[in-house]
Amino acid sequence: MLLGDMIKGNARKHPDKTAVALAGTRYTYSQFNNRINQLANALLDMGMGRGDRMAVLADTCLQYIEVFFATAKCGMVCVPVNNMLDNAGISYIINNSEAVALVFGEKYSATVNSIYSGLDTVSNLIVIGEASGTVSYEDLTSRYPADEPEVAADEDDLAWLLYTSGTTGLPKGVMLSHKNLIANTVNTIMSNFPVSSNDTHLNLLPMFHSGMLCHMNCLFYIGGTNMFLERFDPGLFYRTLSQEGVTTSALVANMIVPLIEYPDIDKYDISGLRMVVSAGAPMSPELLKRANDIFGDIFMDVFALTEAAPMLTGPPLFEGPWEKVKRPGSAGKEMLNIEVKVVNEDGSEAAPGEIGEIVAKGDNIMMGYWKMPEETNRVLRDGYLHTGDLASKGKDGYFYITGRKKDMMVSGGNTIYATEVEDAIYSHPCVSEVAVIGVPDETLGESVKAVVVLKEGEKTTEEEIIKLCQDKLENYKVPKSVVFTDSLPKTPTAKVLRSILKEKYD
Repeated sequence: MLLGDMIKGNARKHPDKTAVALAGTRYTYSQFNNRINQLANALLDMGMGRGDRMAVLADTCLQYIEVFFATAKCGMVCVPVNNMLDNAGISYIINNSEAVALVFGEKYSATVNSIYSGLDTVSNLIVIGEASGTVSYEDLTSRYPADEPEVAADEDDLAWLLYTSGTTGLPKGVMLSHKNLIANTVNTIMSNFPVSSNDTHLNLLPMFHSGMLCHMNCLFYIGGTNMFLERFDPGLFYRTLSQEGVTTSALVANMIVPLIEYPDIDKYDISGLRMVVSAGAPMSPELLKRANDIFGDIFMDVFALTEAAPMLTGPPLFEGPWEKVKRPGSAGKEMLNIEVKVVNEDGSEAAPGEIGEIVAKGDNIMMGYWKMPEETNRVLRDGYLHTGDLASKGKDGYFYITGRKKDMMVSGGNTIYATEVEDAIYSHPCVSEVAVIGVPDETLGESVKAVVVLKEGEKTTEEEIIKLCQDKLENYKVPKSVVFTDSLPKTPTAKVLRSILKEKYD
């Protein structure tokens, strides 16, 4: 099965069902499939074809989603570009992917004009909207038929090239085939995202985020409705929930804070929301409690990364109802059709409860990193993806994520994981967000520093935070210092940039 088959099949089975909706525009599966086919036929007529890369630089829009599937239908590769990068970062991704075409939103016309002379391989520009000297997306597609394109493609062909956030170096292009993406979709629906064609899913994450693409694909696979927001905004989120009958959503944990602190929640009916997937980092117990008080017990932590297309573990809903299978603080069990285990430095499997690196194998695991054979060989070893993430696995098969290897601290010979200290600090009623880092210490090697964002209008002291940690943690885990800040530096996908904090506070 190929990616385009999901849309093609539902256009046949559910032609009049709403496939996508955004800002008042809706397309049925029949309309959506026709628009995708028109774009695919236009691209083929322009001389593009199997294996060619097409980059996309735009905000969330329905045309963006059409590009994902039109490129797949004509054997091309979609390269979503992080639209929050600076010009150098955008140019790097486009050049590194050797894209032959660039689709961009008219908002980015000035950016494209300034970087175009330095784009080595781009020979076709298509604008969503209007921009001088370029082809209009809508004008282009309107000139071509909606017939299914006839292109030879294979499930092992590269379909999407998703670039990592580049928090520890240059972004890496993760190569995901049709097979990787379909396998992940099927695994996710069967394991821990039991959606049906009656569900309406609200997509909140950026278009270049693998978590957004994962759950979008699940709804397209099953014949449900994908609803999108032009931007993440708590008020818009709640209005959409109450007006559109949204039943499911997915977000990263750091999005929870602005949602639960939104002052006008009581104005909206959010009772239809039955399931929210949380990824990126485990939600702290205090944050989860606050979210549950508002939404109910519907939040499900999972473990995912782009290199796995992206899902690896989640609540095992294939074993029973949420009330039976949930485990507080856990990212669930390995998903169906995937092997996930925790290993020691020597590659041996860790004992139950012992912390080690998460490794995984399955049809969802990436083909490798684009033009980075050495880095590919470093993480794909002995048939397993080595994730660089740390966890323990209980005797019952549940995984407990500890954090990234690079976020681990060693103080006075003792290993400390940032998340356990952060969980303690999150229990303080004045704390909105916290990030814990290791800073140089002449005696201990590293000492623990907490960087804290307080809730609006709240006050506390360094001494009070340290005293809280002393009551909850072993002495060697207690922060030696606490600083307060207005915000934490984050990637566009809301991951905290600890590297920036380390540079600032070293």
